Amino acid sequence: MIYLALLLYCLVCTIFLMASYFEGERDGGDWDIWRLVGLAFSLVWPLNLMIGLFAVAWSRPVSQPAVTPSHKW
Repeated sequence: MIYLALLLYCLVCTIFLMASYFEGERDGGDWDIWRLVGLAFSLVWPLNLMIGLFAVAWSRPVSQPAVTPSHKW
């Protein structure tokens, strides 16, 4: 399971890293500090998203199952 999560994370990172790289090439291709920061953020933001999703999932209270009356037909 952890390997699948890691694979999906790397896939998302690679897609957004490539998009950021090609956008920088299209805009002139100069390697300045802002382009490097943008590429670094494209690797980090999916981790932030995953942490946020896990925090929301773990903060939800576990609800009791609904009790429904049984009906005889």
